[in-house]
Amino acid sequence: MTRGPSTDKGLFTQLQTDFAAEVERLSQLAASQLSDPSGKGLATVELAIRTAVLKIGGSLLEGLLDFDSGHRGPRVDCGEGHQAEFSDYREKTVDTVLGAVRLRRAYYNCPDCGHGRLPKGEDLGVVGSSLSPGLRRMVDRVG
Repeated sequence: MTRGPSTDKGLFTQLQTDFAAEVERLSQLAASQLSDPSGKGLATVELAIRTAVLKIGGSLLEGLLDFDSGHRGPRVDCGEGHQAEFSDYREKTVDTVLGAVRLRRAYYNCPDCGHGRLPKGEDLGVVGSSLSPGLRRMVDRVG
């Protein structure tokens, strides 16, 4: 399932609304906290802005990932020389650099060999992992 221009516009309109509300909230927080002479106000505002940016970024990423459900038609190659048939959609939560996002993927099952395929998960590199490739690289650097 691929989204069309009207749903694209809806996603971006919602993101703009969310962004504007978050900027207003942060502006009010900054006005009340930045005059704190101890310097704690600046730390509070910095953390609030960082949290808000990650939240908005995660919402944007989730919306973009939802544009394509991974449906590739009624059948796909199963990888063992057979045709796997579309079965249903499966959801997965993936931890990303921006936070956890929900991912909806088309699932195909092969009646001949029993292998399952999730083309969208394969394309994104998240089959068998709950971490996005970007977060896995960050974890590897730390480790």
